[in-house]
Amino acid sequence: MEPLAGIALFSFVLLLLIWRQERELKAVRTTMDSQSRRIERLEWESARASIPRDPDEDQWTDFTRR
Repeated sequence: MEPLAGIALFSFVLLLLIWRQERELKAVRTTMDSQSRRIERLEWESARASIPRDPDEDQWTDFTRR
């Protein structure tokens, strides 16, 4: 019975380590996704700021109408 208890304990500890690693990986992925969205937003805002303005209108020039 003793070897079976050792195997059970080893399996339990191994499962805990795997669970912890998965949680850390999920946290890293969440952080990376958040940073990726922030970078995309900053790139979009930068591109939007570089669009020339029509001096006769107080709004962004819409290039899709041309």
